Amino acid sequence: MEFELNETQRLFQSSARELFAQECPPTLVREMIEKNEPYSDAVWNNLVEQGWTGLIISEEDGGQGLGMVEMAVAFEEMGRALVPGAFLSTVALAGSLMEKACSPEYRATRLRAICEGQAKATVALLEESAHWNPDAVAMAATPVEGGFKLTGKKLFVSDASVADCIVTVARVGLGLVLAFVDSKTPGVSINPMPGIDVTRSQTDRPVSSGPTPLRQHAADDRKHPLGCLLCGVADEQRPGTRSSGHFYGQSICE
Repeated sequence: MEFELNETQRLFQSSARELFAQECPPTLVREMIEKNEPYSDAVWNNLVEQGWTGLIISEEDGGQGLGMVEMAVAFEEMGRALVPGAFLSTVALAGSLMEKACSPEYRATRLRAICEGQAKATVALLEESAHWNPDAVAMAATPVEGGFKLTGKKLFVSDASVADCIVTVARVGLGLVLAFVDSKTPGVSINPMPGIDVTRSQTDRPVSSGPTPLRQHAADDRKHPLGCLLCGVADEQRPGTRSSGHFYGQSICE
């Protein structure tokens, strides 16, 4: 099994390191921390202009269609530079989930908006139990006219304060569903939560929403990209080391 980057991937890594060092110097990060502003329009717009928001999104849906190795490299270099913003939440979490959850027509609309920088998104899963086990999801999705009403509270929702769409895991009977919730939906409340990483926005999200569409999600066994971010942070803190159709209400957990 090959554990080393190939020549093309090493060039990609070098380019990413140079870009993030230029666009996000330590002085900018410190300034944002002091102002309690874990988001920068300038940084985000630069990433959009250079195609980073479409990194792993297919060319068919407006992205570059690169793979998980390139994404891991990108996140490691972002961690090295402490790049702030909603990239992890929008591209790796919500974006990859939308690829699995949506019909081709709906997916194309959502993902193209992400690639072009017109929309940001995030995923809401954890609740007060703080368990990743799907059995711990308690937020209820109740059928109402025009869709489903969500009732409950999600914790540690990354970048919800700047996200346009919040992909929310909720429960219908014994099954789980994904709800695509507009962050401005009446009844959605977004409150800041304290965290260790002050360059990253965490919120809780009490919800009692209006009608919301639910879409099917197929399980995905890919690794969580947050680990790549942490590898980049560790490498920077310890120089010389390396860490190596359109479905509604469908179950995502049997």
